[in-house]
Amino acid sequence: MSILLKKANVLENLVVSQGSLTKDLDMLDTEVRKALNSNKKGYGVVVSGYAGSGKTTLLDKFIENAEKLIDEGGHRPATIVSMETPPDPQGKDLFEAMLFAAGTPYEDFATLSKVKASHQKYEIQRLIKSKNIRVWVFDEFQHAAKRWGSDKAEDNANFLKSIINSSPVLIVFAGTHEVKRVAIKGQYDSRTKFIEKQRININSARAYQAYLDYLATLQSYTGVPGIEWDAPEIALPTFYESRGDLRKITDTFVTALTHADKFNAKKLQKRHFEESWTKRYFPAQGEAIYFRGNTFKQPVVKLVDALGIDYDVE
Repeated sequence: MSILLKKANVLENLVVSQGSLTKDLDMLDTEVRKALNSNKKGYGVVVSGYAGSGKTTLLDKFIENAEKLIDEGGHRPATIVSMETPPDPQGKDLFEAMLFAAGTPYEDFATLSKVKASHQKYEIQRLIKSKNIRVWVFDEFQHAAKRWGSDKAEDNANFLKSIINSSPVLIVFAGTHEVKRVAIKGQYDSRTKFIEKQRININSARAYQAYLDYLATLQSYTGVPGIEWDAPEIALPTFYESRGDLRKITDTFVTALTHADKFNAKKLQKRHFEESWTKRYFPAQGEAIYFRGNTFKQPVVKLVDALGIDYDVE
């Protein structure tokens, strides 16, 4: 594997503190400690935000930290369960997914689906005790939360609430902004804390500088030689296409690095961004269309105008 491809791989797996990441991890670590030191009471945290706002990075780092806390704290061996909420869960769907994530005692899904909801809930509670489950992460929980308040979802809401009320488990509900319905409709407001992740913005000179610092840190950690990533001719078109979506920002640089490698380049140049450009931002209906072509070929002054920037970027 070439040097640039190795650096692209490092970039894809890099965790860089951005925005409130450090603060959010500190809060989650505190909640884990509380759950580990509790005998009866559980806790809840809602992590909401749009795609590309850093939720996945936060959850991955949180689980890694929680594993260390369990191993280093001298506690009884404990289990962390992390699962993806099934799409549009109704009736027993959520309970069945929970059992499979935690290690169902049933042979297969067909057998499990025949079990009554009451017994499924009993088995979940039994697994929490027998496996000493202390952290349970529900990703994409908007699938369940959007039904919160309906009669069919009431059983799910009440059951998860009962876990928090009676078991020393930290439950993390993560997903899009609809996850906040957990508190509004599920009466979890007094039982949960909230983390709202935001995409990067450049609404002010200070925010723009924070964005540039983030890009510079990415380049510094990966050690990619060549054009500076925080240069306006790179930073502005990258933001125009990504609109602050961290995944799109990373993909922009990974794509440019991969393209540069095809030509055995030793360092990354602006032309590699131009040649590997692909449209990532699609204006909403009625929104002004500033560029119909390659964003990386646009003058800085036009990018400034398109992004509505009213401060100096040079």
